[in-house]
Amino acid sequence: VGEILDTISKDLLVNTKVSDFLVSEQFIALLMAQIAEQKEFADIFYEIFQADGSEIYFKSACNYVKHNKDVNFYTIVKSAQRYNEVAIGYRYTAQRHDPQLNYGINLNPDKSDNIRLAEDDMIIVLAEN
Repeated sequence: VGEILDTISKDLLVNTKVSDFLVSEQFIALLMAQIAEQKEFADIFYEIFQADGSEIYFKSACNYVKHNKDVNFYTIVKSAQRYNEVAIGYRYTAQRHDPQLNYGINLNPDKSDNIRLAEDDMIIVLAEN
């Protein structure tokens, strides 16, 4: 995953079809807004962003559910718990180059909505590996 410091540079990456990047200034602004609203988030973010703490991973959906079957996100959450992981979203790999579809990334989905994941789709988890 690449990091860019300025939102102006984002357009350069979109045109090259790079889909795994982070805009630092937007990310920090979002973190600060969440901490300002709910101070207890500071402890969570501290754990996530420590060098030796949990990390965010994209893992094969096939590790959690059968592909090409309707499943709700609650089932994925329960499956991830078996690995001591926290499922926070999923990624449709086929959409990874489409900025209008958020590069296929769906964070904090409604747990009751049915989704269908392909063999190469990913589950986004918080884990210590």
